[in-house]
Amino acid sequence: MVKYTPFPFQERCIEKGLEVLKDKRGRSEIIVAATAAGKSIIIAEIVKRLPKDGNIIVLQPSKELLLQNLEKIGSLGIKPAVYSASVGRKEVGRVTYATPLSLKNTSELIGKNIKYLIIDEADLGTKSKSVIRKVAKDLKIKCKLGLTASPIYLKSGLEGSKLIMMTNDGHPFFKDICAVVQPSEMVDLGRWTPLKYIDYGFDSTGLELNSNGSDWSEKSVLKNYIETDGEKRILEVLKNIPKNESVLIYTPGIDNVISLKNLLGDRAVCIYSGMKDSERSENVASFKSGKAQVMVNDSILIQGFDYPNLRHIIDSAATKSARIYMQKIGRAVRVCDGKKVAVIHDLAGNYQFFGKVEDFNFEKIGDYGWGMFTKDRLLTGVPLAENVNITKDELRKGKNPEKKKGAKKQFYDFTFRFKEDPVFNFGKHKGKKLSKIYETDKGYLMWIIKPETNFNFGKNKQLKRAIEHIFRSR
Repeated sequence: MVKYTPFPFQERCIEKGLEVLKDKRGRSEIIVAATAAGKSIIIAEIVKRLPKDGNIIVLQPSKELLLQNLEKIGSLGIKPAVYSASVGRKEVGRVTYATPLSLKNTSELIGKNIKYLIIDEADLGTKSKSVIRKVAKDLKIKCKLGLTASPIYLKSGLEGSKLIMMTNDGHPFFKDICAVVQPSEMVDLGRWTPLKYIDYGFDSTGLELNSNGSDWSEKSVLKNYIETDGEKRILEVLKNIPKNESVLIYTPGIDNVISLKNLLGDRAVCIYSGMKDSERSENVASFKSGKAQVMVNDSILIQGFDYPNLRHIIDSAATKSARIYMQKIGRAVRVCDGKKVAVIHDLAGNYQFFGKVEDFNFEKIGDYGWGMFTKDRLLTGVPLAENVNITKDELRKGKNPEKKKGAKKQFYDFTFRFKEDPVFNFGKHKGKKLSKIYETDKGYLMWIIKPETNFNFGKNKQLKRAIEHIFRSR
């Protein structure tokens, strides 16, 4: 058993978490803890200090994370029961580690005196009609505590997709954030390995938004990877990385993973969606032991994959999701003896768009409430497809990107990059300039350029290109 005294930032989270779980009125709130903040320590201390008046379920999103975190909490002197079909155990104790789908039949748990619910990686699986919501409702658990490094969702609407804080959803499972450990705090305390970002440039030709505007379409990302020689560029980067330094590579698709692994031979192992559990476990063990230098994956290893000795990330999978980007880079930040720097090799334009993960932060500002920022710029509540630049200072002065009933109409910052402002000569907006329609009916503009709409622009190809340019703009 490891004897451990929590750091002040961990103690802050522990105290706030206990405050939420011990509230007799019932509360459901989140602790936002940056990667390497020690969520396992925070959970263990909360579990130790909770009153022994009821049992505790700690939910993990997957079998792999359950086993990983079970080992961590076990080293701290707590031996939980396990309730998970995928692990082959279904037992309930004072502390029970479980996977959500195993709890779907809640009738097996009624009468087990389950009073507290702690949800690790809480950004997964708490949306409307989720199993986690069903468990909390069926077992009448009033006090719920979530922990995550990225408390954000992607949500689609008429204006396209936006990142929203989990607490700002229409019917949020978590009502508030009770404590935050910022990435910058981890950097200042020396709990993050310094990151070096190398931008190799990126040709975004051919990238298209998916049907709900939430990210680049899988088809266009795969096509772009091939047309811009993504595999060749990765191999060029690998040439300059010492053979004794570990490398995690993100590629867009399964075929790319297998092709790259085959080219690298015994130097590499790979993981991709749908791989057998036994093969996956064997490949992870080979990578972590140093037997294989390179791990290639199709962006499946973005959350909860811990390997402190990771020295390099090569990212060749373009994304517009701040959450995915944040989780990817988070794999490299853990501190390890002899590891002075971790290098992020960006081949996908993600660093160009999002900047440093160290600059991400979460703050509650006035009437706007909680938001996610990169340095001073707001990332949540604004359409991903557009260039929007709203600062903390503007929020404090009352500028709000969310359109609320009864509030004055808000327009987003926008600069046209064409010589003229095109005029519609057809449809319900005939005679109106594109800039005016952009201000009043963005949903219509997004609709007419979706491939599945199959809208016939006829001779108005220039107008179509102008509209596409707006919504593809980075």
